[in-house]
Amino acid sequence: MIRKSLVFSVVLLIATVAWASTPTDLAVQAALSKDLAKYPAVAAKVEDRVATLTGTVARFTDKQKLERKAKSYGAVSRVVNLITVDSRRVDDAVLAEKLARSLSYDRSSQGNVFNWFDVEVENGKVILSGAARTPWDKESALSLVAGTTGVRDLVDRVEVLPLSSFDDQIRFLAARQIYGSTNRLNALDPAHPIRIIVKNGNVTLKGRVNSQVEKALASARVQGILGVFSVDNKLHVDRS
Repeated sequence: MIRKSLVFSVVLLIATVAWASTPTDLAVQAALSKDLAKYPAVAAKVEDRVATLTGTVARFTDKQKLERKAKSYGAVSRVVNLITVDSRRVDDAVLAEKLARSLSYDRSSQGNVFNWFDVEVENGKVILSGAARTPWDKESALSLVAGTTGVRDLVDRVEVLPLSSFDDQIRFLAARQIYGSTNRLNALDPAHPIRIIVKNGNVTLKGRVNSQVEKALASARVQGILGVFSVDNKLHVDRS
């Protein structure tokens, strides 16, 4: 009986110490507010371990940064991010064009020919979709968009393609056929207008070419690669 009472007392003591060492909502709110001092237009309130952020920031990337900061507190179980982005307003069409061009050059030294991103913009809200060869390619694209002036919100619909040495082999062979042959297609454009998206042996070609002949030639070169199950040619032909 004494032993059971002793065990119970020890457990109660540990629980009491753990409870006592847990920061209160007010303490967490004070510490978080101190971290937000560089953003005078942002306020934080913590209640029942839920941190609510309100106010305005200049860039969407700042909104993301402050949410990550709030989540870093162990005593915070959830973050409600109500911060609005008070960025310089940019015309949706202009912003979409700017983002599309920036993304076409993003990570070019890493082989961005195997990524494709579609951009939709409505009232500063960007919907980014498409396919990325690696998680790092996706994160780089999202970071680029988030840091662009005029972006007020960001919806991530980018798919990370499955890790596959089989698909990688197809990617490199397809790139060699399209860009490395004697009659190269748009090989001088550093943004690589023909993107090669491979998923489980199925190839999708995206981008722009100068003629229907170039479009057909791109398909023909890829279809002959061993292991390719299908080719979906979605290349857009520029009209001069």
